[in-house]
Amino acid sequence: MSAGGAILFAAPGVAQTDAPQVVPPVTGDPLPPFKIYWQQIESTVPVGENGIGAPRLLTFSGDVLLEWGDVTLRAKRLVYDAEKARFTGTGDILLTRGIETVTGDSITFDTVTGAFAVENGVVVSPPYTIAGKRVKRDAAGLRAEGATLAPDVNAKGELRLLAREVNYVEGAYTELKDVRVYVYGQRVLTLPRYRILRRYGPRKSDIPAIPLRFKFTRISGLALGLGNTWTLTRNATADAAVFLPTKNGLQYAVSATFNFIGSETDAPPFLNRVKRDSMFNAAGVKRKKGEIPDPAEPSALRRFLTVAPSPGIDPLLDFAPILGTPESVGNPLEQSPRFASLTGTYSGKEEVGLKRQGNLLLDRRGEARFLATLPLNRTNPNNGKPFTTNESLREYLRSPRLALISDLSTGNYTELRLSNATGTQSDVSRTSAGRTGGEVGVAVLPLLLGKNVLVRGQTSYRLFDYGNGLTYRVPELGVAASYIFDRNTQIGGALYRREPTGQTPFFFDQIDTRSEAQGLVQGRVASRVTAAFLVRYDIEQSRLFDYGVTIDYRGTSLAPRIGYRKLGGQFSVGFNLVGL
Repeated sequence: MSAGGAILFAAPGVAQTDAPQVVPPVTGDPLPPFKIYWQQIESTVPVGENGIGAPRLLTFSGDVLLEWGDVTLRAKRLVYDAEKARFTGTGDILLTRGIETVTGDSITFDTVTGAFAVENGVVVSPPYTIAGKRVKRDAAGLRAEGATLAPDVNAKGELRLLAREVNYVEGAYTELKDVRVYVYGQRVLTLPRYRILRRYGPRKSDIPAIPLRFKFTRISGLALGLGNTWTLTRNATADAAVFLPTKNGLQYAVSATFNFIGSETDAPPFLNRVKRDSMFNAAGVKRKKGEIPDPAEPSALRRFLTVAPSPGIDPLLDFAPILGTPESVGNPLEQSPRFASLTGTYSGKEEVGLKRQGNLLLDRRGEARFLATLPLNRTNPNNGKPFTTNESLREYLRSPRLALISDLSTGNYTELRLSNATGTQSDVSRTSAGRTGGEVGVAVLPLLLGKNVLVRGQTSYRLFDYGNGLTYRVPELGVAASYIFDRNTQIGGALYRREPTGQTPFFFDQIDTRSEAQGLVQGRVASRVTAAFLVRYDIEQSRLFDYGVTIDYRGTSLAPRIGYRKLGGQFSVGFNLVGL
């Protein structure tokens, strides 16, 4: 008797079978059955002394179609290996999951975990396009080797990133190794490694940006800047940035941050909505160290086979501010999540350009800074689970919520006050001193009134001691409100009252306006162009002392952003990645 055999079915057919008989990782409803449509089928079965065994290999050919839950797979040839519980497909591969597609020369699909690997593959998961010699998706995320990444579905936009390897980890970062950045077909930057983090809180980056910056100011002249962030451990990151200006010398800053509670990459609880389901975030569930999985939690395979509904876009909850300045009026939904962190910084000639006292450069020759935001009430919205509808999140925002905020620091500082007329060091006032203190207060987190109005408030007390008998104290009260029309349009205003007492040797600590009013208008001026205009008004002196203009152009994959501020004569250019 031969060791093996084959049976050939020449006629077209359709097979429907239950899911592979594997031990499910969790309890719950059975997995959906899968269907296979074929033109030819070949079955390989083992034959031994005990007779004919169960089929080990099933080979389908022709225009093969596999349907399993919300996933379909097309191929010219599809082989199912019963022992390894996996499909291997070749020829015109097309895997579809909702609005996402994967194409390639061949694919290996694990029917236990939902992991797959594609040779010469292209993954389109709006707004991403990731192509690579080998694209692999598993519980850790998605990895592409010899990759091209473009933040547009057709990969025909203004920007392409070529990398030896791309790693996408849902909710954490996108990392590129040996990356080359091309803009309009021209290489503009090469980096050994670049990691894009999602950040919230005081250092929030609402739209990840390529690490290339231009600015033109009275202090720096024309300056080209580079910056990057590295993950040191699970709770620690490092940042480095450098600007090469035409005036006043090199500007640089290096820092390291350790997160005691939470992280700046965690979304604020009140913005925690169910995300658009994708094959990336279906790869696995992000857990904290020591967290035990919920027995009712669906398996990785079930998450991949089922495209979960998402709340969709909300004009208020998804408002996109473009004013890249610290004023609260420009960021109506920006508030920190629950977190506490310690940062060490060493910097030279940081530009302090938004002070009415003049043009300043600041050296932080060793600074330790503690930042914390701790909600005081309604600290666990929706029992810690993401909101499943936009209306349920809006309802949560209609209840007042308070948070304790603190910003404490100690270090040694050197301030250089430049000539106001030329912004050069020809007329320099230099001051050096130690400084310890900070700010504590209570913030009113964004409160929704009606359907379109967001209100925020804050009261705080600032105290600094300079070690030479000088102290500086500033109580502050502020309130801001915004009327949001749609994702790109708002009208906002803010009022602040400050009462400084004592003395400080530093101009960068001094309060330049005791009673201040701010106004902001942002809106579309063309189909791809959004503009924002900010004004700052000194109520006691009855004069407008600062204004700013920002223009954002939304291209196919690249969004140049140009800004100007009157104080310091600051002109900046940045390039954001659309949708990344």
